[in-house]
Amino acid sequence: MSNKKNIYNNSSTEHSIKSTIYNVKDQVVNSSKRADLSSYNSQDFLNRIVEELCDLYNKEVMKENYNSSILYSIGQHMTNKQQKPEEIINLCLKNQSNPIIQNNYIIQHILGMCYRRGKWIKNDNHLAFINYQKSAELGNSNGMADVADMGDPFGIESLGKCYRDGIGVEKDINMALIYYRKLVEMGHAIGMNCLGYCYRNGIGVEKDEHKAFIYYQKSADMDNASGINYLGDCYLYGIGVVKDEHKASIYYLKSANMGNVSKIKKLGFWYLHGLGVEKDEYKSYIYYQKYANMTLIK
Repeated sequence: MSNKKNIYNNSSTEHSIKSTIYNVKDQVVNSSKRADLSSYNSQDFLNRIVEELCDLYNKEVMKENYNSSILYSIGQHMTNKQQKPEEIINLCLKNQSNPIIQNNYIIQHILGMCYRRGKWIKNDNHLAFINYQKSAELGNSNGMADVADMGDPFGIESLGKCYRDGIGVEKDINMALIYYRKLVEMGHAIGMNCLGYCYRNGIGVEKDEHKAFIYYQKSADMDNASGINYLGDCYLYGIGVVKDEHKASIYYLKSANMGNVSKIKKLGFWYLHGLGVEKDEYKSYIYYQKYANMTLIK
């Protein structure tokens, strides 16, 4: 107990937490020399890079993590190897005609994500759409359903989002819903999250918060981190279900333990102020520190 109290001897707990966060960031030291990509301009090196990117992508997909987690994982991996992620991505772009890049749906999806977010390359929604489309088409020439069945639901979800929001293509809600429903038919939790979002906000369908809750529940039952997170939102704000802060905290905790960065921060705040959980400043400190480690060390 005394160790816990010592952490909070400062006049303000939140000030202490913020200081810890910035101290963690300041302690990051790069003592190794970064690899020079120009000396590895070979097919073997490109093959190795593609293999590493695909491995990182698949690990995040297995954890049902979304695009931001995939890019974060890539960034951390390359940084740990003393390589600049922007140079790796540009290496892939310069070799777009190379079959190992051109015919790889994972690499095409990663490039689409980078263009969409302006991550390591200049934002370009049209090029993002083109790469997403390539990613979907490369799965199987027989059609979208086969692409999903072959394990790249994220590429299809990204296409749906492009049509839903008019990103790089003319906005078409009906086309977005076709992609989302196909994912649901194939049993992918990510499609259930997308349809839940549409019903929650009345996008292309009549607004129905209870249906949104049902879709999020189905996704959560499949141990999808985002579905669990959305279910927590439903209980917190009373979306399609009776408001229950305690149940919300249970789902947020599960989501945080699965690596959901935003909920790790939220739990720090909840434990600090006793919202939906018993107030515990030490647990608050632990969650804020975990959040700092995941977001500030780059």
